[in-house]
Amino acid sequence: MHIPLIIGLLLTSAPSQQDPCEGVPTDRAITSVEYVGLDLTQDWVVGQYLKHGAGKTFDCKLWKTEKTALENLDIFTTITLTHRDNPGGIALIYHFVELPSFVAFPAIKATDQQGWAAGGGVAALNIMGTDIRLDFYIRTTLVPDPFSATEFMLYSESPTMGKLPIKWELTAVHTNSINPLLNYKEDSFYVEFSTLYRMTDAWPLKALFRSSVYTVLKDPEHDVFEPGDGTSHEIFLSEGMQDWVPRLGFGLVLDTREKYFNPHYGQYYELSFSQFGGLFGGPANYQELLGDIRFYIPAWGTDTFVISALGRYRPGQKGAYDYLHAGGANTLRTYGLRPDLYAHHEVLTTLEYRWEFFERSTFDVLGSHFYYGLQWVVGTDTAMQWRTAEGKPVFLHSLYMGPHLLFPGIDRLRVEFGINHLGHGLDGVAFGINIGLFDKSFMQRQRIR
Repeated sequence: MHIPLIIGLLLTSAPSQQDPCEGVPTDRAITSVEYVGLDLTQDWVVGQYLKHGAGKTFDCKLWKTEKTALENLDIFTTITLTHRDNPGGIALIYHFVELPSFVAFPAIKATDQQGWAAGGGVAALNIMGTDIRLDFYIRTTLVPDPFSATEFMLYSESPTMGKLPIKWELTAVHTNSINPLLNYKEDSFYVEFSTLYRMTDAWPLKALFRSSVYTVLKDPEHDVFEPGDGTSHEIFLSEGMQDWVPRLGFGLVLDTREKYFNPHYGQYYELSFSQFGGLFGGPANYQELLGDIRFYIPAWGTDTFVISALGRYRPGQKGAYDYLHAGGANTLRTYGLRPDLYAHHEVLTTLEYRWEFFERSTFDVLGSHFYYGLQWVVGTDTAMQWRTAEGKPVFLHSLYMGPHLLFPGIDRLRVEFGINHLGHGLDGVAFGINIGLFDKSFMQRQRIR
């Protein structure tokens, strides 16, 4: 995260709203399409998202669709449109202001499990102008336990595989830590590769493929998880020096959000099934049935009402390092870290109102272009957990509010405070505060929290 982004936010006022189609005639033929400002990006990256072309007439609705698709690439700070009169019609001129191609920055991360970590990172935002992003981070924990965990991470993604419409992501993580939930020394590697393929142009239905492998060395001094509820659980499953858990999963995704970054309307649905271990090898053998639903409903002005639910049913044999935990900015806001809030299965829900001061404004730092936004958010989180298939579910909930600062690359910085333990009456009410990065709907999907 760039510290100058926060300084720019405090010094810059909210932008005025303008009609993005003002002045472009709709009754004259388009004779040509031109690009201005593509110093880094190859023309075909932009061209595959355009609906206008020579011989057509300008349609404001199509332009808004184009602009949203190009903003989703997250390589431009602003995208505007002008025209020029030509013999027999008009030339459409697309103007782009690009994010820098290469950035070195302080790398900050917030997880429910380890707290806040910081270090250095470098990112290539647009490799060879093909909209391939490649990040590398080195981070260590600062709060609450300094240097208790060190993480090395490589991340790469692109909305296309070459010119094929296949979105892909690759993540590789190496972690050395003292795990505060399970109380063991973790020396692990995690690699995941996933793809999304749009099955039809008429309907935004996508096929999902996901594969991963997790390996963790045994800690001979701490191999039992004791959550404090009178039970004990084996952390490791294998007889050897390490556990390894391969995974293969498939699913369907229906995504009608008008954009990925800070959507104002649309829905997201995902249903997937994964097999961990078992016939793929390793000592674990369990399955995961996952459902993820998110609704973005327009409210007053540019405000948005958000409803989301994530459910995971995970029967089978697993090590304690693969248990689900609730509590913190990425699962159950205003709660702290508690080992006894563990489960095999879970349903997490969020109801949230986002009051938008402004969505997107740009500023420059040392010649590099950035953008930001600001929201005030009020909402409620709930968690329903099961420890066995036959066990009685546990219900937890909280109320929260706070500002969200929107930035490129990290989506948003969330500062939220509120109350929980509401089911115990006023005497049991507890106050809490959490700080997180990225949208909570995204972060609650991460395997390590």
